[in-house]
Amino acid sequence: MELNLEPLMIATLFATGFTASFVGVLIGIGGGFLAVPVLLFLGFSPQQAAGTSLLMIVATSSLGAFSYARQKRIDYGLALRFGLTTIPGAILGANIVKLFTPPTFASAFGIILLAASLYIMVRPRSSEAIMGTPWCRDLKGSKKVYPLAFSIGVLAATLGIGGGTIQVPSLIF
Repeated sequence: MELNLEPLMIATLFATGFTASFVGVLIGIGGGFLAVPVLLFLGFSPQQAAGTSLLMIVATSSLGAFSYARQKRIDYGLALRFGLTTIPGAILGANIVKLFTPPTFASAFGIILLAASLYIMVRPRSSEAIMGTPWCRDLKGSKKVYPLAFSIGVLAATLGIGGGTIQVPSLIF
């Protein structure tokens, strides 16, 4: 796709990038859930939308992580294990997205966002209730993190959502 950089498109891309980055860093999910639909609407292919969104997320997530690190809000051990296990899944996901047609991609994207939204609405509200679940207590020292992280890598790279949309609810759970 050749980019048509007319002023309205430049303004739309800037506004989308700013909004997706701001909201994404604020809630820890990168912003791909906002950027991908706008990119698709602007005529990007699913593969271009996913790739462009993921590149944007690398920049915003890096800056957000730096800020969270200064606030001492990162569990580095879990982040390292999660991140390293996500990489093979992301490689697989980047190859899976090649198989998607635009309607299939849109359906998969919508289903994942709907599932994450529904989970967030019905999850336990208190942090004590969440931290007391066997899953959460056992996650740090468990091998449960590996299949979860691999699966998140596949979905994140396939849909261009960076993983936070799935990781944050999973880690909260």
